[in-house]
This record gives sequence, C-alpha cells and structure tokens, in this order.
Amino acid sequence: VKALFALITRGAVASLLSFSGGICSLLIMALLLRMKKCPFSIMGISIIGAIIHNMAQLGASVFITKTPSLIYYLPVLILFSLVSGLVTGIIIKTLKPYLQKIMEKKL
Repeated sequence: VKALFALITRGAVASLLSFSGGICSLLIMALLLRMKKCPFSIMGISIIGAIIHNMAQLGASVFITKTPSLIYYLPVLILFSLVSGLVTGIIIKTLKPYLQKIMEKKL
C-alpha cells in the first residue's frame, strides 16, 4: 500500500524503492517470526526488519542509478535503522498485550 501511495504521489522510482524495502523486510521478519526457535526477540526482529528495509532500498538505488558509491551511505542507514527499529520494537512490545485482548474478544 505504501509503495502504491509513493507511486501516485512521488513516481515510479520512489515506488520501486518503497516496494523493495517493504517486501524484503516483510519476508525476513515473517521468516524469523515463523521459526520454531527464533534467537531474536520482537525488538531484535524489528531492528533486523529496519536494517533489511534500508539495505534493500540502497540496493535498489544502486541498481537504478548505477552508482556503486552509494554503498558508502550504508553506515548512516544502519545507524538510523537501529534507532527506528528499536522505536518500532518498543511500540510493538507495548501494544502487543492490548492488541491480543482485542483479537481475543473478536474471536
């Protein structure tokens, strides 16, 4: 949905970047959540998802622009991924009990 919104409001390149980051992070986080003995907490999975999201967008940017030197931006992206993944993980951890109660009531 975010990639479609990016397509409408900012164009094809923004949509491709949004889609590549979103789909890669979604797949990795889904695989981690489905593991029987996942070594990561929800906080860790959130951070990994943010890192994968930014790495996929960076990879798509390098592919589109044919500018490999964009890879030098990776340390900055990882730093921001750690922060945003941590914030998202805290929000999820805080809201999870409330969301579970809501889901139990609907079932």
